Amino acid sequence: MAYQVLMVCTGNICRSPMAKVLLENMIPGHLKDKICVDSAGVSAIEGNSATDEAIQVMAERGMDLSPHQAKFLGYEQMKQSNLILVMEKNHLHHVGLFYRPEKDKAHLLREFDTRKKAVDVPDPYGKPLKTYKSCADLIESCMAGVIDYIEKDLNGRTG
Repeated sequence: MAYQVLMVCTGNICRSPMAKVLLENMIPGHLKDKICVDSAGVSAIEGNSATDEAIQVMAERGMDLSPHQAKFLGYEQMKQSNLILVMEKNHLHHVGLFYRPEKDKAHLLREFDTRKKAVDVPDPYGKPLKTYKSCADLIESCMAGVIDYIEKDLNGRTG
């Protein structure tokens, strides 16, 4: 069974879908068939599209976010995940409060950013396109650390 990674934000229309496609596109070839990435939001309205700005920023990076449909964070999704990456401390609190058995799988995405302390990924919703670009850059700066963590976790599970 594939290693399940779940990206979590608030509405599942900006940060977590961008994080999902960024990680999918950065997974090295030898791990592509071993990792499955999904996203959800703690306050998502099921079926909402990604914001136009998120779609545009990802398109500029050669990634198609247009098919995305928001999902509300559910217990089954959390239970099936090996790693849950949240964008803000309040998302971490939400996981611990409502999904207590899964809280040890949850981490702030910024924990994997080697350049800065572990803090929130600011929500770009309702802000200018340049804010979305900065958000995508910030998310991308965490992905090498995420991939390293997953690879070590996979090696620990199989070896």
